[in-house]
Amino acid sequence: MGRYMLVQPILYRGESKFVLITSHLESTSNAATERKKQLKQAFEFIQLQDPSHTVVFGGDLNLRDREVYSVGLPVGVTDAWEACGSHEDSKYTWDVSENNNLDWQLPNKPKCRFDRLFVRPGHGANCFVPSTFSLVGKLPLSCGRYPSDHWGIVCEFTKKHGSSF
Repeated sequence: MGRYMLVQPILYRGESKFVLITSHLESTSNAATERKKQLKQAFEFIQLQDPSHTVVFGGDLNLRDREVYSVGLPVGVTDAWEACGSHEDSKYTWDVSENNNLDWQLPNKPKCRFDRLFVRPGHGANCFVPSTFSLVGKLPLSCGRYPSDHWGIVCEFTKKHGSSF
């Protein structure tokens, strides 16, 4: 489907270096093989980044847990939701039992953790780790619909041995 990664190096407060990466991996359950290939490529790209920089990769990755386990997390890379305590209230980023943006006709109302953030902390002044993880967009707009059929992720990071942002 012509999927790409968008990459943006960031200089935070003139001293801390980050690399932010986002993508929208292949959709639907029958595209698992291609999605795992894309995830592996993204993880390889993360490993190529300067090891002193904190790298954050996330987006609508359409991932199922079994796909992540199959590919495996690279050494030093963590899942932000898991690193922040795996709270059930922030687990499912796509939930048709709560979100009415999709006209879901089947009686079973699925929910999945499609949207994810993976983090590889940097070193020294660039060492940031996920400290809180929550979901946004869970209140309907005045029209009765939600901003998206996915909930958004808000993740705060803490500078190891320092302040958060």
